[in-house]
Amino acid sequence: MDGSDEREAKHERIRRQRHEFIKQWAEYVRTHPDEEWGEQVNTLISSQIESARHFEDVRPDLDRRPDASPADPEGSSSDTGDTNDTEHCGSEGSDPDRDAER
Repeated sequence: MDGSDEREAKHERIRRQRHEFIKQWAEYVRTHPDEEWGEQVNTLISSQIESARHFEDVRPDLDRRPDASPADPEGSSSDTGDTNDTEHCGSEGSDPDRDAER
């Protein structure tokens, strides 16, 4: 197996694991009270916000886009607004038709 085949196999394995986790979480949400799983989600979100704030303080340059100038760290002048936000977070996005089939 060459490097690209190994990488594709790894990505497929991760995708399957993610899909299985989503199914397990959906089952958990269906079978437990909102208060129980809601508190878990709040804890997770709070920790993610805390982590993001830490890195914002420690590495403020992380928010600067690679193509942005120091005068325009957001890169707004070159942003056309056509970019799908899911491209930046690694999400495959949502397809209601595909989701309905599952």
